[in-house]
Amino acid sequence: MSALRKTNPTIEAPSTPAREAVDWIPVQRAAQLLGVTERHLRRVCSEELASKGAAKQISLGSKPVWHVHCSYDFRLGREHIASIDESLAEVWVSASDAQRELALTKARILIEFRSLIANPKLVLKTAFPSFRARMQTEHGRCPGRTTLYRWNEQCPPSSSPMAVAAALIDARTHTAGEVASEEAVEMFRGLYLTPAKMSVAQCHRMVDAEAAKQGWSWPKLRTVQVNLDRWVDKQMATMAREGNDVWRRKFATPIHQNPEAFQAGECWEADHTRLDFFVRVQRGGKWTFDRPWLTCWMDRRSRRIVGWHIGLNPDSEAIRAALLKAFRDEAVSIPAYAVMDNGKDFASEAIGGLTKAQRRNMSKADREQSERAWGGLLGQLGIEAHFNVPYNKDGKGRVERLMRTVHQTFDNTFDSYRGSESIKVPDEHIKKILSRVMELPTLERATAKFAEWVEWYNHRDEHNIEDLTDQDGLTKISPAAFYEANIFRRSRLADDKVLGLLELTWSRELKVTRHGVSLKIGGKVVHYGGADPAIKSIVGKTVRVSYDPARMQAINVWTTDGRFVAEALMNSRHGGFASGDVSRDALKSALRRQRDERKRIAQPIDQLAITGDTRQLAADEQRKRDIEAEKAREAERRGNREAEDMPPVRLVATSLDDQAEQAEAARRRSMARRVAGSESDAMPAASTGRRPSIDDIFGDGDDGGFDETIDDSLSDSAEFDAVFDGDDGQQESSLRFNPIDALDAGDDEWGDDS
Repeated sequence: MSALRKTNPTIEAPSTPAREAVDWIPVQRAAQLLGVTERHLRRVCSEELASKGAAKQISLGSKPVWHVHCSYDFRLGREHIASIDESLAEVWVSASDAQRELALTKARILIEFRSLIANPKLVLKTAFPSFRARMQTEHGRCPGRTTLYRWNEQCPPSSSPMAVAAALIDARTHTAGEVASEEAVEMFRGLYLTPAKMSVAQCHRMVDAEAAKQGWSWPKLRTVQVNLDRWVDKQMATMAREGNDVWRRKFATPIHQNPEAFQAGECWEADHTRLDFFVRVQRGGKWTFDRPWLTCWMDRRSRRIVGWHIGLNPDSEAIRAALLKAFRDEAVSIPAYAVMDNGKDFASEAIGGLTKAQRRNMSKADREQSERAWGGLLGQLGIEAHFNVPYNKDGKGRVERLMRTVHQTFDNTFDSYRGSESIKVPDEHIKKILSRVMELPTLERATAKFAEWVEWYNHRDEHNIEDLTDQDGLTKISPAAFYEANIFRRSRLADDKVLGLLELTWSRELKVTRHGVSLKIGGKVVHYGGADPAIKSIVGKTVRVSYDPARMQAINVWTTDGRFVAEALMNSRHGGFASGDVSRDALKSALRRQRDERKRIAQPIDQLAITGDTRQLAADEQRKRDIEAEKAREAERRGNREAEDMPPVRLVATSLDDQAEQAEAARRRSMARRVAGSESDAMPAASTGRRPSIDDIFGDGDDGGFDETIDDSLSDSAEFDAVFDGDDGQQESSLRFNPIDALDAGDDEWGDDS
């Protein structure tokens, strides 16, 4: 017995027979339900609905009558559901569009589940995981087994999605929004619809505080969250909180593009995308993993992939490589227009002729003249470049749709597939992939596989593109066949050898100096043509340079209008004539090694410079050693000299003889008095208001070491005046007068005369 019979025996033996469902509604009854005239509805049936399968003529007697399918409008669905259960029909009509849409999704899942469990040999526990994954992919949701069994019991035994959906409609209503005052709701909208992006909870708290003050009715947070979509329009919230650009990306109606606006081969589109699988690459002598980038050029009308490149960087070199790959194909014609992304890699000087900064800073006339003079790779080929408006999905929508096809049909064929935004791969699986680096595919293998994929994509006619048909418009053909049959003109280079020159890497405008032409390679400036007479004759001129990245020992120098000047060899100090070709990568590695070696050698020197000037240190050390050596020799000479060899001694007398001891004794006595706190005893006249004399300080005797014949002008000296305040005669407690210091400093009349 199947699981269905176990859980729902009423399906096997219903208590009441189900009425026959009405799928097709007669036009007369349908017009009444839709509120239109019968004549109008018959015209709509013949012009629109019949071709879509939503209307047909059914013979009633001898006359055919138009009938409309119940799925055309939910009001017609009421008639269909009423044939099964009248109460369900009322629920279906009273539900909102969102409720009916959700119920239909649930109904389709339930019908699939009924088909699954109807198999008596099925082991549901084993089969349900794959069933659930398929439902999530197709419908975006799938409940558990318990919920599906509950739905199965509450829904009628019908295979009609509408009848089942009517029983699954959530008829519950939320009345909490009705108890909120209109003033409170308006305040909530004003807080929520701002660039500050306040959360619902924060806005709820602020309104709750104001509602308590104003006496408004305001529900709880959960009720506000449930009614948020009813109170605030999603598009309005996106515009107010995220800005116009985000709103345009999410909600703006795409602009309908006429597929006949361009003919086959007339306009190309280009874009980058990062592929969703890992490859094995070598960096720093070690194998590691990375996700490659795809750069693709696509014909706008036929959708044919004309050129592509897979690498590790989405830069202008990848764009050039993809573009040149297209031109090497003899079946591909040079287009008239190119629509590209607005990034710096596409809007670069090498591709479009001017950088984005140059375009902004130039006037329109200068910009047009510069683009005519050079124009980058596209300008050289006569292709008019157009850059897409940022964040505009209508500009190059076809190449972006191609990238989605690449992710859906190419990326997931690799074992190292990491998933995408819509397809989630378990983290454990990704970690397992990355732990075995040597098992990852190489970049060369990914490139070879994509070449096979491009061949399949360009030549398949099993697609959903309605405008890729033959001349009769009945049979779908492949993008390659459409391109070949409808190309608007065959454009080819007048000189086939020019393509070889365009394949070289071209620089921006450079100025010739006395060292020649300079290129920056790996952060190092490399000079070319320093000894070439042709280069020396144009010093100060502006030129352009082209070179082969695999042969960097020589470059080609051109005038700005495309005239060849000379082949300039690398200057001798950067290698000179090499025995073989030197690639750009090899030259960068060599210059990097030189830079690393120079840093290694310069580091000790820089360390010594931090500690001090080595020349000064050496000079000081030399003088110190010379002085010590000379002192040693002098001591040795004095030790070896005899007494009779000593020179005679001559004594010189001065007027200060025997005065040094007395001055030192006076200084010691003065210090002793200061320590004992007896400074006031040395100045008895301080309290009388007159200045003390020398006798007052030292007494009348000879113990002070001064004679009475000392001039009274000492009392007028600056040192003496500093002891007292001239206004009130009070003693300055913080100053000490020392006659010896006064004698040493002295006035001019004391100096030499003494």
